[in-house]
Amino acid sequence: TVVRDLFGPFLLGENPLAREVIYDRLYHMNNVRGHVGGFVVDAMAGIDMALWDLAGKHFGAPVCELLGGPFTGTLKAYVSGLRQPTVEAQLQAALAFKEQGFGGIKLFLGQGLRADTDTVRRVRDHVGADFSLFGDALWRYQVGDALRLGRVLEALGFQWLEAPLAPEDLPGHRELALALDLPIAVGEALRTNYEFLPWLGPPRALDVVQPDVLRTGITGACKIAAAAEARRLPVAPHVGMCTGIGIAATWQFAAAIPSFLIQEFQLELTQNANRHL
Repeated sequence: TVVRDLFGPFLLGENPLAREVIYDRLYHMNNVRGHVGGFVVDAMAGIDMALWDLAGKHFGAPVCELLGGPFTGTLKAYVSGLRQPTVEAQLQAALAFKEQGFGGIKLFLGQGLRADTDTVRRVRDHVGADFSLFGDALWRYQVGDALRLGRVLEALGFQWLEAPLAPEDLPGHRELALALDLPIAVGEALRTNYEFLPWLGPPRALDVVQPDVLRTGITGACKIAAAAEARRLPVAPHVGMCTGIGIAATWQFAAAIPSFLIQEFQLELTQNANRHL
């Protein structure tokens, strides 16, 4: 409805190659009405990805080249979540992902400090110290237990703690980022560079920047990556809503930024989503 009834009439007759102009005008036709995030920007992101795809076809070039890249022809990626039904099956899958050459595994946590501590120790013991692990608390902790969990992850050599607190808790994330050596990763709930700026500090409330291209669009993600680069912060693109189109757009963006760290890969969800497209 947003695309058809709100943005559609504006887009008719516009130059489809004027991606920056269109992004800017779509944003400002809504911020005057108080809509600066959420599904309105999600709709903008879909339009923006389509325009970049159209530009790639028009110029006969991959989008990463239109963005000035690529910086690399190979994107390091981690598997997002162990979704197998039993603990034993999860541990077997973790070892298989390591043997297949993935750059790590992100564990979904948020089940409470004791349960999460047991999970991370069990997986670390199984895959060994030479394999990257990441923790995602799914916004479920308060500061005290998040700090305790962070110290456990530090001791186990985890790469980051993602989304530890409620997404609205900017002061709490700042407290964690200052208290822990473990990087704090945030981004999936933020859709524009304007929303990211308070998190980038000073003082910083995150250490790893995670724009989700399906929510920011390629144009928006590039603005966020530029702000991160100016602060020497790494970018690890988030992938939540899994479609082949969205993942392709994310990879093009990731290849074109100098601050790229690692790419999220939703293995099972991607396979399921694409069967229904």
